[in-house]
Amino acid sequence: MRRVPTTFAAMMSSAALSLPVSAQVTPEDVWAIQRDFYAATGLQVSAQESRSGDTLTLSDVTGTVVLPQGLGTISAILGPVDLTAQDDGSVTVAYRQPSQVRLVVDVMSGTPDELYLDVALTGTQETASTLATGSPDAIVFTTEAGRTTVSLTGIEVRGAPDIEGMDLSGITAVIDIQDTVNVATVTRDEATLTMDVQSVSGPTASLVRVDMQSDIGFLLDNSGSSASGVYSGRAVVPAAGIDYVDLASSIRAGLSLDVTTRSEGLSSISITSDPMNGESRQVSETATSEGRVSLGEAGLSIEGSTGEASLEYEDTLLIPFTIRAGVLGSQFLMQMPLLASDTPQGARLALAFEGLSLDERLVRLLDPSELLPRDPISFEFDIEGEMMVLADLVDFLTLGEMINGGVSPVEPTSVTLNSGAFSGAGVGLTSSGSFTIDLNDPTFLDGLPFRPTGSAQARATGVNGLIDTLVTMGLVAEEDAGIARLGLGMFSRNLGDDVLESSLEVTPEGSITVNGNRIR
Repeated sequence: MRRVPTTFAAMMSSAALSLPVSAQVTPEDVWAIQRDFYAATGLQVSAQESRSGDTLTLSDVTGTVVLPQGLGTISAILGPVDLTAQDDGSVTVAYRQPSQVRLVVDVMSGTPDELYLDVALTGTQETASTLATGSPDAIVFTTEAGRTTVSLTGIEVRGAPDIEGMDLSGITAVIDIQDTVNVATVTRDEATLTMDVQSVSGPTASLVRVDMQSDIGFLLDNSGSSASGVYSGRAVVPAAGIDYVDLASSIRAGLSLDVTTRSEGLSSISITSDPMNGESRQVSETATSEGRVSLGEAGLSIEGSTGEASLEYEDTLLIPFTIRAGVLGSQFLMQMPLLASDTPQGARLALAFEGLSLDERLVRLLDPSELLPRDPISFEFDIEGEMMVLADLVDFLTLGEMINGGVSPVEPTSVTLNSGAFSGAGVGLTSSGSFTIDLNDPTFLDGLPFRPTGSAQARATGVNGLIDTLVTMGLVAEEDAGIARLGLGMFSRNLGDDVLESSLEVTPEGSITVNGNRIR
């Protein structure tokens, strides 16, 4: 029996309770709100419609992206789909089994550079049901499927002679998803259309195999799986549509996106073989993986993290043994503004990994005497600041003109290093600092086109011990080690026990102090 998480069941109940008691929708309402939403995203949407009793059948449902400057089109073609009205005012949505989907790329048609690609996919669903409820301007689509399988069933290529003559029957792609529950709510008002999606799934498996050994001797075999997945997303588009040429105006008109994913129990195996490079094999496992992307008036944000992960790699020509590596976790975050403003806006970049361990056999190639400590490596870098954005950063024509004219579209006003840290090979390093930036004083120091005010601190342990070890290993010459020690002595204080500290302060009056000693 499938188990729906309590929080997800609560979301389904909340969606149902938010609908008016007397609400009802028709098949035409269901088709109209989906058609209008995707049309507002920039797709050209069409379908053949036929009514028979309570059922509206959509055939050749097509969504087309028209490429700029007349380059061509990219289309997805689906169908048929049956929308059937129910006595309680709801509508069932049923895809014929098996379902057929075509992805068609038609670029530079009628020219010597023409390329036509037609990819056919076949999908099947077991014990699947989709029910649409609500009102014409607010419809909830609830889908449950015991198992969903999508397979590549055909590829046609024209306009690329090198590919046309190849046997493409060896290309296989399959994705299999079990126990899916999906709730999508589409709403509209005078200004925007909104789609909210919440989805959970059970075990997922995928396979991509490209066997072209008879033509060019190439083989790619990639398989992957996950134990479970959770997805949530919200997309808001202006009712007038997205202007991709003037994306800033669309963002100001309400365009936004917020997508979050989480997967558990991921694993993959990839095997590649060709006559020139031999065979390589890569195996990876990841306990958890999370990601989030958001875009809107507040800017662009991308973040991700993984739990404990491991990697194995083999290459028959380059490496005589399997390389293994592992990490306890990793994080990434990037935030940046997109729109021009009269006030400073924040930006941030952070990345980190914890407990990176490398295969002992690989380390022994560099350190056969085992002089270096084998403690795992960890790293953290987290910096943020504020900046004046002088032009919309999604207005690429204006940005190009400014850069070509020697004008920066952004001007930093402050920067803060929340954390800069490293540990590994017997060394530890921590650092932090914060400065304001005055671009109106480019003469503060020669070679520095701005005036900073603030302070920074750093602390290191084990550095001299590492230098001694590298000299013993023969990786660093004694003369170079002496220069390194001299440099450390100039910019740090030795606190004993191989502990170094360094500090820097720039005052509003313009004085500069390093380790308590004023140098300006």
